[in-house]
Amino acid sequence: MLHVGCVGFHIPKARYFAKFSFVEIADTFLSPLRAATLKKLRVGAPKGCIFAVRALQTVTHPVGSPPHARLVP
Repeated sequence: MLHVGCVGFHIPKARYFAKFSFVEIADTFLSPLRAATLKKLRVGAPKGCIFAVRALQTVTHPVGSPPHARLVP
């Protein structure tokens, strides 16, 4: 099955979910999100909506690579 969506919400969530049932959360690339933040993302999402998170940059990139300069402690 193919799921189509976008990274983040560039339009109001209600309008987004009227068109898509998948969203990528890119903020997780820089640091893990708090449970409260994840719960807020879920509010208003339709049943069956799929959320994908980007792997933390410390997993996907070697230390010293350009993305590490933006690492959020």
